[in-house]
Amino acid sequence: MILMEKRVESLELYVQSLEKKKAQLAIDIENLDKKREQKENEIKSQYANLNASFDNFRTEIQKITGKIEETNYSLNKKTSYAEDSRKSEKDKIQSLTEMTYGLKNRVSKVEEYLNLETQDKTEVQIPSQKSGEPVAENDLSEKELYAYGKQKFDDSDYETARRCFTLFLEKFPKSTEADNSQFWIGESYYYEKWYEKAILEYQKVIEKYPKGNKTPSANLKQALAFYMLGDKTNAKIILNELIRKYPNSTEAKIAKTKLASMK
Repeated sequence: MILMEKRVESLELYVQSLEKKKAQLAIDIENLDKKREQKENEIKSQYANLNASFDNFRTEIQKITGKIEETNYSLNKKTSYAEDSRKSEKDKIQSLTEMTYGLKNRVSKVEEYLNLETQDKTEVQIPSQKSGEPVAENDLSEKELYAYGKQKFDDSDYETARRCFTLFLEKFPKSTEADNSQFWIGESYYYEKWYEKAILEYQKVIEKYPKGNKTPSANLKQALAFYMLGDKTNAKIILNELIRKYPNSTEAKIAKTKLASMK
């Protein structure tokens, strides 16, 4: 009987010890959550600033391109002006063109650093539609549909871009652009800061197209999406795996830099 009482007493002490550990663990978890939230807010702020700068580049290009078109139109209409006036207009066009070229170079460098594809919109012409009518996406050819989806992505119309790329995968699942289409779906969610969805779409690139040209980028962006969600552990795992699988890739170099900043 005495032995039983001692065992009961021992168990009670053990339970009390576990309760204390549980309480301390709850406090530690709460502190970690606070630190994670603080760090996440700092990262989101930095990323928002980067996105804002990138968007400003695009906006500047669009504005300057519009000015060039207006100047060209004005120049064509003013054929009766004196030669010196036309020379001034041409000089203005030249100056605006140089500015546009410089801005496009800056955007291209950012996209090249992230290993993103730039779409040559003159390569594939989208069939023209009557004013006010939407493009009949289902009637577009393989190249036209992909080009139209990428054009909408570049214009930040992510919903339309997703619709086009999803339709592309349904109609042309064996296309050489299938992995790219899947990647851009993930990117559209990433740019909308819907990181959970982006992670799932990047995973489709990794699983369905393991030898595709966008697989390293999908790994990198998936890691960054985890990082933006505050999940540094998974981000590190994916970045290290990326370096192991694609050691000579541009994405691996970016991954190494990112890992160094996460220590």
